[in-house]
Amino acid sequence: MSSDKKKKKLTSGEGFVIGSNEELSLSLGDILSGKTESSKHTEIKNIEQVTASPSVVQVSRKKQISDIKRIVLQRESAGRGGKTVTMVIIPQNVSVEIELVAKEMRKGLGCGSSIENGRIVLLGDLSDRAKEWLLKKGVKEVIQGN
Repeated sequence: MSSDKKKKKLTSGEGFVIGSNEELSLSLGDILSGKTESSKHTEIKNIEQVTASPSVVQVSRKKQISDIKRIVLQRESAGRGGKTVTMVIIPQNVSVEIELVAKEMRKGLGCGSSIENGRIVLLGDLSDRAKEWLLKKGVKEVIQGN
């Protein structure tokens, strides 16, 4: 048996570099695709602009949560194999993206969440923690059910 490894053949052109200086070197893939150093710099600037915009989106998410006047929390274990979940019921007249609220609650409370029938389902008995978190985020009234 031979212990020699087979060498992979490079077909994408990314492994070949023309020029030894890092600033002036071009890979074969860059040459074939028509990319130059100036286009790389514009791509980096575009990426920086895109990364600056999520902070604006996060501010609007927080504003959306605080716009909710009343939320009802209910504990439920029926049909879930004995596991307790916390249902977060948001009134239908509020125009809030439920997916974003569920994601924020999942991150803030450190639990799993999903959406069923327009309600947010938090995995576990989290009604006390969820109430504190929602009040801290600016919800005016949080009602705890059963």
